[in-house]
Amino acid sequence: MSKFGWSLPPGVTSRMIDEQMGTEQPCAVCAKDVDNCICPECRQCDSQGDPRCYAVEASCQLKLSREQVLSRMDARISHLREDLLGEEMIREMIAEGGDFSPLLSDNPDPWR
Repeated sequence: MSKFGWSLPPGVTSRMIDEQMGTEQPCAVCAKDVDNCICPECRQCDSQGDPRCYAVEASCQLKLSREQVLSRMDARISHLREDLLGEEMIREMIAEGGDFSPLLSDNPDPWR
């Protein structure tokens, strides 16, 4: 065992494990599942969904499409809905007599 607690066998990456476990992260550009990524393949570096290809200083200089922007917004809206649902569940629990902190610093800022 390494000094960091564990290590992967030679040639095995954490991405390989994620693929086998089905725990892949969404595309960093369009925010869709990697199997449904709508990003074009970069003509210069042959990668797909690489945010570095969209950077101003990148030689690739890919530009976001309308579909990519809408997909990113849909993902953000979905995350915000999940956050809102969590807040509503906590509020309901407190309203029904659940524990809460009387300290202002422990409670969320309503104007954040």
